[in-house]
Formats: sequence, structure tokens, C-alpha cells
Amino acid sequence: MNRTHVPVSGRYEQLFGRLSSHNLCVTNAMKEDLQNNWNIRSTTLYDKPPAIFKETSVDLKHQLFMRLAKTIPQFRRPGDETERTAFSCRDPSDFSVTLTSGRPALLISSTSWTGQYPTGTV
Repeated sequence: MNRTHVPVSGRYEQLFGRLSSHNLCVTNAMKEDLQNNWNIRSTTLYDKPPAIFKETSVDLKHQLFMRLAKTIPQFRRPGDETERTAFSCRDPSDFSVTLTSGRPALLISSTSWTGQYPTGTV
């Protein structure tokens, strides 16, 4: 991408942001930044899921990890064919599921990633 687009885009956003009748921000910090640096007034509208969304149970997470481990090597425990993944394990005696201590971090994004984005910095 041509680097001259960045300053031009900034000026474009600054100009039309001031001309708009309503502006929305997802944080108060963003709202304050727009007000202080560009004199753009806005309303904070927090981006959060509705109450119907709940944390996924450990058992459902484990089921997903087991399915993903069939095709994605990073989800497997090296040399282990039991009910274990890199993230969770099922106890064969009582079938309870626990998350593995020292498990790797798993980042799930609603954004589609392509080769042009440097995901290493995420």
C-alpha cells in the first residue's frame, strides 16, 4: 500500500468527522481523543455482547478442541491419543474435563485474517 494514503486518509476522516451530525466511539478514551485532537464530538456506545451470550462450558470447549485436534497439529498433545488436547483433558475415571495448566493462549478474532496482515504482532 502506498504510504501517502495514510496522511490523506487521516485528513479525510478529520474533515468529514467534523461535518457529520453524529459520531460513535466504542470507548471513552477514543471519544476524548477525537474531542481533544480533532475537535469532533461523539457519543460512546460500548461494543459488548447482549446478555444472551454466555461463557462456553469447559466440556464444550474440550469437544471443540478434540475435533480441531484431528486436523490441526497445534491442538494435539504430542504422542497422545487419549482425550487430551494442548488445551484440555478428560479424566477417564469420572469423565470430568479440566483446562490444562500451562496451555498456550488461543486468540479468536471476528476479523478475517489474510497474508497481508502481520498476525505475529497480535
